[in-house]
Parts: sequence; C-alpha cells; structure tokens
Amino acid sequence: MSLGLIISRFGRIGTQLSQDLSSSDLYQVTKSQSDLLSSGDVFESVNAAVDQIISKWDPASRELPTETTLYQEEQIFSSDFRHSLAPSATLKTYTSLLPDRRVVLKIANHDWILRTRASFAISTSTLEPPRLWWTTEGMPIPDRTHRSSPHIPKFLNIIDEIEAAAIEALQNPFNAALIESGFKSESAKPSDRSIQIRLADNDHRSFAKLSDVLFYARLLPSQINEGRERDGLQALKSFVEDASANRVFVSDQSVKAFRDVIPGVSSVVCRGADSSGNIVVGFARSAGAGPAYQVQDPRPFAIEQENYTRRTSAARRFSAHLADLEARHITGRLPALTRA
Repeated sequence: MSLGLIISRFGRIGTQLSQDLSSSDLYQVTKSQSDLLSSGDVFESVNAAVDQIISKWDPASRELPTETTLYQEEQIFSSDFRHSLAPSATLKTYTSLLPDRRVVLKIANHDWILRTRASFAISTSTLEPPRLWWTTEGMPIPDRTHRSSPHIPKFLNIIDEIEAAAIEALQNPFNAALIESGFKSESAKPSDRSIQIRLADNDHRSFAKLSDVLFYARLLPSQINEGRERDGLQALKSFVEDASANRVFVSDQSVKAFRDVIPGVSSVVCRGADSSGNIVVGFARSAGAGPAYQVQDPRPFAIEQENYTRRTSAARRFSAHLADLEARHITGRLPALTRA
C-alpha cells in the first residue's frame, strides 16, 4: 500500500511550575526560552546529535533549504484554555516553534525527505506543566519504479533514534532556562511522562472504506472480515505494529474513528498507554482524496512539491489535534477556546 507523509510528534511533559504568571511575563519567559534553544550553541548541539544518526544511515545525505533557513527565527503564538480544576478561569499558553530543518537521505536506495523541528509550550497557570516537543516528518520521494512506500519500518527506526537523541539534547537546556527565568529547580526537573503521536496520510480506497464502516456503520474491528475494509484494517494493523514497536495493537477497545473534527479530515487511530507514556498511531485522509499521490501522479517528483504535500497533509493537521488531546488527558485541560 502506498502512503504519503508520515509524521511523528514526541512530547515530554514537565512537572507543574511553582508560580502563576501574568500574560506579559509568560511571553517574556517564552521568548527567553526560544532565544536560548534556537541560539548557536544549543541549536548546533541538537543538530549535531541528529546529524550523527542521519549520517550513520546515509553518509551522503544533504540538507535542503526551509522556510526558516534564511532568518532562523522562532515563531510564537498564544492560545486560551480552561482547566478542569479551574473551569471558570481563562488561562493562556504560549507555544514556540523553533527553526526547522530539511534533509534528503537514502534508505535502501530510495530517497526520503526528512523535516525536523523542536517546539515547546508554557502556560500562565501552575495547573498546566510545560511541554517540550520534537516533530519529525518524512516522505518517500515517489518515482516510476516504486508503487508503494518503501522501507517504512526502517524509516520509523531512524525516527526513534532521532527523537531520543534530540529530546536528550534539548531537555537540560530547556530545564536550565526555566530555572534561570525564576522557577524553582525542583519544579523544572525532567518528567518521565511522554506522548507519542504517529500518523500517516493514506488515500487508498481500502482505508476510505475502513473509515466509513467504523464511523458510520459503527462496526468493531473484530467484525470486519471481508471487502476492501478488511484490506484497510490489515494495513492499519501493520503500520500500528511498526510505528509503535509493538507497544500497542489494533483491538475493539483501542481503535477509534474520527470524522470532521478538523473539517474535511477523517482518521482512524489506535491508542494505548504503558509505563513510557501515551501513544497514538494511525492513518488520516482528506475528504474526496483520490489514490495516494505516488500512484496518482507518475511524473517526476520535484522536491519543491514536498512543501505543498506537507501543507495539505491530513496526517500533519490531525496529529497536532491528537497531540493536544493527549496533553489534556495528562494535564486535565479542557478544550481550547481561541487561538490568537
């Protein structure tokens, strides 16, 4: 089966901070954190850790320009939310997206485009712990000789190594910056609580059928034994096992279908939790999507097309929603209200 963009979001949840902040103070703390983490020393140390892993898999990998290559600036935005322990209060979170990087690497003689970015979120309330995120996006460059997404398990192994190295390189500077901003050291210590979201774009008809029977017909996975939906379920099982390293499996209890939570996007995911944290793995597709792009367009793929595919990716958009949803499960937040 042919898949499009694959995205992995790995989050580390910190412990509650020792003091509430005003919105203006929070912005200054966020800006200070952003400046530190995107500065030369920290940014280069994280990149070096990631590059070491990429070079191990492909010594001839090459870096490509990105939207932030020229100015290397972080992006900061705010959102309002409510917490279950303070439902009448409107609280604010600032999220910072650090500069991203884009690399072409070869996996078993096939080129993939890899894009990585760190981000973090800090809130005005002690009820909402800080969150540090590492996001990896990968897409196989299609050609006439490959009608399916090649070597996905191996690509997921690379993501595992990159996430572990990147979070390790970021965690100490992130905590140190919190302490420097006036938070007590015990409140900024690392946490073992983690969130992992892994989704892939799947525009195949068998997945569309699977999504329909799960959402509209309310069938359970154990009741799907024939037709295209069975093929879609088998593809889901295979991807879930590969992407979770067998931490979670498809079952009637673990699978959930979503439709139009984000307008025009349908998704089927498998959710689980273990001592390492929460994990969600699955597929997403846009309404009206045809066959996966590798089959749909056999013409030579220009690297510039990756940017369009990325911006229109259903998996990329819905994974952000799932990451926020899982953070709510851990921190007790209620749904977001507005985004500035």
